[in-house]
Amino acid sequence: MEAKRPYRVRKNEDYWQKDKPKLNQIIFRSIPENSARLNALKTGEIDLMDGVNPSDLDGIKTDKALQLIERPSMNVGYIGLTVTRKPLDNKLVRQALNYAVDKESIIESFYGGLAEPAKIHCRQL
Repeated sequence: MEAKRPYRVRKNEDYWQKDKPKLNQIIFRSIPENSARLNALKTGEIDLMDGVNPSDLDGIKTDKALQLIERPSMNVGYIGLTVTRKPLDNKLVRQALNYAVDKESIIESFYGGLAEPAKIHCRQL
């Protein structure tokens, strides 16, 4: 995957609060691979990152040069269904599929136990 060009945001020298912002600029870089992002953080190439692999958390927590700030994720994983054709046009079939999916195993396997099962907010189920 090709990396995108960095995006630079510069301080507005005419900002109405003279003591803000504190930084002269922020450069956003896209580093798609999680391990490459973590290596860039460890080597000082970047100052912060988002999207840590759950398997890297213990190493980050024990590295005194790094600080881990945890927050709820805004990612949502889901399976979309076409409910206008058989058998998914049947509400009972959709409900059975919902009950059949082991959400806790998915959370443990893919997210290292660091996720919550989504609440269903659609009327089509």
